[in-house]
Amino acid sequence: MNDVLFVEYPKCTTCKKARKWLEENGVDFAARHIVEENPSAEELRDWRSRGGYALRRLFNTSGVKYRELEKQGQVGRGDGRRGGVRDPSPQTECW
Repeated sequence: MNDVLFVEYPKCTTCKKARKWLEENGVDFAARHIVEENPSAEELRDWRSRGGYALRRLFNTSGVKYRELEKQGQVGRGDGRRGGVRDPSPQTECW
């Protein structure tokens, strides 16, 4: 069993560096392609509660897709700064 779930976008250079570090340091992990298997709202809530930090830190707020969603009003401005995110509601399946 893997102790670490590594959610990645394989073409991302930061993800490539992180993956390389995990491999070089012998970390047993399960990789998951974020585009092919998006995190559920429940996973996001769980990760946020375990991480103890703002939900927006789980998103690439400088990415093209995030900016499109922000313009469409599909992500909130949670903390009043550009790119803030509101918590997903239990009824929301679009996360």
